[in-house]
Amino acid sequence: MQQQNPIDGNSLSAAYELSRVAVDGYAIQASCRECDEHGAAKLVGVTVSTVRNWRRRRIHLAFYKRGAKVFYRVADCLAFRESGRVEPDLTERS
Repeated sequence: MQQQNPIDGNSLSAAYELSRVAVDGYAIQASCRECDEHGAAKLVGVTVSTVRNWRRRRIHLAFYKRGAKVFYRVADCLAFRESGRVEPDLTERS
């Protein structure tokens, strides 16, 4: 089976199946299960300070702590981004 090219930030639903995901120039190995706050911010499409604020308030993204280090599941970040998707209404209007 031929490997697909990296996907853009608008079509992240198939990201799990690709060997490499590129979002805003930030490459994430799809086989990687975790990323840091910088990777999470790129995947979700917000600033690092927004991700830190969400973590402080404990909203939107689940996270893991190992000592002082914080990690996010790539799958959670992609699911959060995909949750904002709005399907177009393809019916003709009169």
